[in-house]
Amino acid sequence: MKSRYVILTRFNLQYKESTQNLSIEWLEERIQLFQTYTLPSIKAQKNQNFEWLILIDARTPDSIYQRLQQIATSYRAIQLVQVNACGDEALMEYYRQMAHQLGAGYDLLISTRLDSDDCLAEDFTDAITKNITLQTAPYAISFPIGLQYFSQRKWNFRITYPSNHFLTIFEPGDAAQSALSYDHTRMSNYMPLIMTQETQPMWTEIVHGGNIANNYSPTYKPKMEPCSLKNVGGLITLHLRYRIGQVIKVLSHPKKVIDRIFSPRT
Repeated sequence: MKSRYVILTRFNLQYKESTQNLSIEWLEERIQLFQTYTLPSIKAQKNQNFEWLILIDARTPDSIYQRLQQIATSYRAIQLVQVNACGDEALMEYYRQMAHQLGAGYDLLISTRLDSDDCLAEDFTDAITKNITLQTAPYAISFPIGLQYFSQRKWNFRITYPSNHFLTIFEPGDAAQSALSYDHTRMSNYMPLIMTQETQPMWTEIVHGGNIANNYSPTYKPKMEPCSLKNVGGLITLHLRYRIGQVIKVLSHPKKVIDRIFSPRT
């Protein structure tokens, strides 16, 4: 079987809710996070048989793009891809067209979604390639156990999150859409979602100043490593902030929330 494995990272693409993806200040911080966490974790992969596509808004300031080019020259797997599309619908169409091109001539396209401020365990890609013949594609694989690292306070939680955003999709090459084309929280509605039996954390979500409000959810079943009363108190505070935020979101955008709850699942 002829297969192709790609890791897909959206660096600063613009969705409807995005307002700062071209901001120099935001991009400088994003590069720092990328170099501190994401890049070293991919360079450390035991199995290097993959390509790493980093998707960049085509309007990105030249100074930032040049810095990314310098980073790309330091690691052979990186391919910088300039994307002209912006907005939810246009980007989804772009992902499908990109996947069609990536899968052309291959029996199987494997794609892992990785955010530009997160990490993979060093044996992540090795574990993925060992699951190529698990069953007939399409199917998705989840490593449910990971870590959530709060960089500012240096908290490290072991969490169980089956529908996490580190999912890997196995698709026939001629019908591929890629891991970016699916809502990871509803993956089991699109294709079989297989939970691996790995007991060690296989990924790390970095929670920093720019995403702390968005990346906490009490459904993650967090467990502090190591535990302390001070850190548990902090977790309780995050939980309360999350719940209050959810109430505010419903009150601010009731139609959007209702549409999401009752939208048809395909």
